[in-house]
Amino acid sequence: MNIYMCVCFFFLFFIPRRANTTKRETEIKCAQLNLQHSKTATYNLTQLILHNNIDVAFVQEPYIVLNNVAGFPKSFRICAHGNGRKRSAIIVNNNKIDAIAIRQVSDEDATLIELSYSGLNFYGASLYSPIDRENERHRITGGNHTAYKREGNITLH
Repeated sequence: MNIYMCVCFFFLFFIPRRANTTKRETEIKCAQLNLQHSKTATYNLTQLILHNNIDVAFVQEPYIVLNNVAGFPKSFRICAHGNGRKRSAIIVNNNKIDAIAIRQVSDEDATLIELSYSGLNFYGASLYSPIDRENERHRITGGNHTAYKREGNITLH
């Protein structure tokens, strides 16, 4: 029996751009899940997002039809890049959050977006790293920050 392992993770890093110093809490609910290309898992994640008011979901190995992420409602905004079979995606379910895809550094295995919400700008990334490519290094750049992913570790500069 072959066991296929992968490392899945997501991260957010914040770029505060608000001059206003009044205290106010801003909450963004996030979820992360490896769907293993399953239609059933996609349905279950959709229910989780809807019932728990999840704003952003970071997904690895999404359900794919014709090299496109499939199975989510049309009301969800899906960010996934590349021409081949996508193995990372970010799902946004809050219309108050502006999401801009950073296509220059995104591919089938790495999705980077800039999110703006309540006067805050920040970046979110969903990365897929199969065990057979652990020596490869992803470089994701956002604003003045660069994140390097290698062998399951993230280094933020």
